[in-house]
Amino acid sequence: MKANVLMKEKEIEQIGNSFDDDACSFCDDFKKSGLVKSSQILLDELTTLGIRGKRLLDLGCGVGSFSFKALERGVSSTAGFDLSSIMIGTASRLSEERGVKERASFRRDDAAKAALPESEIVVLDKSMCCYPNIDELLDNSSNASREYYSFILPRSDTKISRIIATFVVSIGNLLSKITSQSRTYIHNIRKIDRVLTSRNFERVFRETSGMWLILIYRRIP
Repeated sequence: MKANVLMKEKEIEQIGNSFDDDACSFCDDFKKSGLVKSSQILLDELTTLGIRGKRLLDLGCGVGSFSFKALERGVSSTAGFDLSSIMIGTASRLSEERGVKERASFRRDDAAKAALPESEIVVLDKSMCCYPNIDELLDNSSNASREYYSFILPRSDTKISRIIATFVVSIGNLLSKITSQSRTYIHNIRKIDRVLTSRNFERVFRETSGMWLILIYRRIP
């Protein structure tokens, strides 16, 4: 049991380390092009549902791209968590450059175990697929949501899309072993839906963008 715990902790640490080298390119891409299409779709729909004056929790925030754009749309504050210390450092620097330091906080921590601040909106933008223990992450992060719980992950909600995703991810994971990068995980979307439904969430939005599936759930009062 102790060995399994240590193995998981080592894997979590590896995830953070594997993204350290990407911080500069993530930052440059954001400054040049803004959000990628799937993230933009999620932000647009959340804006339609209503985000002005609400708190945002950005899990797997990277360099803070989604957080900064959400602040432009009117969220009152944003709290970002990421496993990469370099990503967090870059996000904190960008918050100063963009003049939003008082409304944007970023912290290196494990979103599956950290004490997360209660927020009206929780976003996991392509971070679930990087995390091995989806049950723990889903449990902790959904508890923090007061209104909306949203995420983007590889499409695998149909038989064909799951076959394609599994094949693509398998190739990527083989390359990851060679480069010592973290692996990608295909999680059971139906299971995620069952868990969220059991916690009084209902799905209010579903859209696809290339290989990505974009979902938003709303907590039932």
